[in-house]
Amino acid sequence: MSNGIPDFPVTLPAKSVVGRLASTAGPAEAVPIAALSSQLADASTINFLQSGTGAVARSVQSKERDVVSAFDYMTAAQSADVQSGAATLNVSAAIVVAFAASKHVRFPSGTYNLGTLANSNAIFDFSLAGGKLTIETEGFVKFVCASSGAVTPKLFQITDAAGVRIGAIHFQDTAYSVSTPNQGAIGIQINSSDTLNVVDVEIDALYATNMLAPLLIVGTATSLRASGIEVGLIYADTCTYGINCQNNADGLDIGLIYATNVLRSYFVYGCRQHNVNIYSKTPQASSADCLLAAYSTGLDISGIKINYVHNSTVNANVCIGFQFNGEGSKFIRGIDINASIDNTINTVDAILFRAYNLAGDTENTGATNNVFDDISLNGRILAAAATNLVRIGCQPTTKGKLMIRDGFTLGKMHSTIRTWFNLGDYSTWLPVVTFATPGDLNVVYATQTGRWARIDGVLHLWFEIVTSTFTFTTAVGALQLTGQPAAGNSVENVYGSLHFGGITKAGFTQFTSRVLAGTSTIQFAAAGTGVGGGSVVAADTPSAGTLVLIGHVAIPLT
Repeated sequence: MSNGIPDFPVTLPAKSVVGRLASTAGPAEAVPIAALSSQLADASTINFLQSGTGAVARSVQSKERDVVSAFDYMTAAQSADVQSGAATLNVSAAIVVAFAASKHVRFPSGTYNLGTLANSNAIFDFSLAGGKLTIETEGFVKFVCASSGAVTPKLFQITDAAGVRIGAIHFQDTAYSVSTPNQGAIGIQINSSDTLNVVDVEIDALYATNMLAPLLIVGTATSLRASGIEVGLIYADTCTYGINCQNNADGLDIGLIYATNVLRSYFVYGCRQHNVNIYSKTPQASSADCLLAAYSTGLDISGIKINYVHNSTVNANVCIGFQFNGEGSKFIRGIDINASIDNTINTVDAILFRAYNLAGDTENTGATNNVFDDISLNGRILAAAATNLVRIGCQPTTKGKLMIRDGFTLGKMHSTIRTWFNLGDYSTWLPVVTFATPGDLNVVYATQTGRWARIDGVLHLWFEIVTSTFTFTTAVGALQLTGQPAAGNSVENVYGSLHFGGITKAGFTQFTSRVLAGTSTIQFAAAGTGVGGGSVVAADTPSAGTLVLIGHVAIPLT
């Protein structure tokens, strides 16, 4: 007996192979079990053959080395510590060795302790010379660290890469405090420049608790840009940022940023072509929960599309902010925001345009050579306590275009919005047929639609009314349409077009829509050859008949 293994022989068939043992000729021959066991324990001597035609045999050792596991470089005690979730042993050195062996590392389910981080360096730093990186995760994978002092350590830092694939990762900095929001750990930082670029990045999900940011993208670049970045989910709980992009990150697509107890769910400047969905719950006090900016020393920001849902009973500050820092003739342009804001305690401005000095510590309420342009605001705001739904706090010397659409009540726009923007907005309205004294008027509509657009201080109203039931016996006075979204100015009567049916007024052959100065109802004027002007009144309409009113009128608001 050798090493507890019996020495009696087994018989190998003629010309058979087991490991390096062979019966090469003649009849079967006997081989000691001890020798056979040592060969079976050697993965380099055991063949693996994939199924399917054309598969080529290779050793089991070669097959197992296709993917490096972080556990391959940990002691048994470290692996057990990770798998148990205790995370008492620092395993960062083992992970560094794993990435030195391969840029495709698999992380089995567990919690990985990265230790105390006392500087702002990266633990896992990848400068890939245009190469690829894969961080594969199995089940629940969490990295835990403790930052120490005023530092911003990066857990993963990626530079000069093309083709990055990252699974679902959880991050936690146990020493982070929201009371010192400019320090703490960063989950993943992407660095890109004109010479060291990062492109084609796919991240399944990032979950961050008590972190400066789960994802930070930095580097001022004008030609080569970090681009083609797709993130399925960012979940940020008690963090400074949901995401922060600084003068970089083009072509960014985020399925959802779910932010709770976060200072800024989305803070970006100097970047282009983002498509982002944000749900921000109980954001903490900050200058703006969702902030789009441009710095005089950096780049313009453009082509940003955001679906933003804000639900808060604790944040009394700005929900969406547009901000310039410094004077540099910069642009914030091509921004499309669809917002659903429900904030019961916001007492300032739900959406704010403003300018600061470069340092960001002094607001500029005067003239600025920067330009807000081609901004579209759509959706709904419930913020009854807010002073304004939309306000501008500076005075651009070049007026840009602002489109304000459904759900943004005209009456709660700050008066200077019309002064500093070429204003355009549009939505629908519901025209209602009535008379000065409606009496027993009964109307059922076959068609009842209205559209409005506000362009440079002029409100355009379109309406289409066709009745299926129109009866009255006691109604008197002028025929009217009510429901328009704003009144005209107090000095001008305006007239518009009208296609009509069911109106008969002796001696009058022409009828137009009309809005009298300072009113918010559409009436109908009558004209004819050899008669003075008149109005369409109840007696001119067909009780028990069909009334048709289709037209347009343009109303000056200022």
